[in-house]
Amino acid sequence: MESVKIWEMREKSLTPLQEEFLVGTLLGDGCLLWTTRGYCFRAHHGFKQKKYIEWKYRIMKELVNTPPKQSCGSYYFRTVSNPVFSEYRQIFYRGNRKIVPDNLRDLLTPWD
Repeated sequence: MESVKIWEMREKSLTPLQEEFLVGTLLGDGCLLWTTRGYCFRAHHGFKQKKYIEWKYRIMKELVNTPPKQSCGSYYFRTVSNPVFSEYRQIFYRGNRKIVPDNLRDLLTPWD
C-alpha cells in the first residue's frame, strides 16, 4: 500500500524550473521509464558524476521517494510516476526511441 506522501507526489505539477530541467535533460541523457503506475523520470550516471546526480536530485526532490542510490559503479535516482511524465513521453518519444520534438521551440524559455 502506498503512503499519502507518494500519492501527493503523483498529483504534483512541475514547477517552471522542473519543466525546464526536464526538457533539457530529455534532450540529453535523461529518460522516462514505464512503471506499473505510468511514467517516471530517471537520472543515471557513473559514480564519478555523483555531484551532478545530486544537483539533478535537488531539482526533482519533491517528486522522489528515495534519495540517490549507488549501484555497480553508478549513481541514480528516479521519481514516482506522475501523469505529467506521460505527457512529456508523448512529446519526446516515438515508440521506444527518443526524438527531438518538432515543437521544441515552444518548450524552451528564451533568454533576454
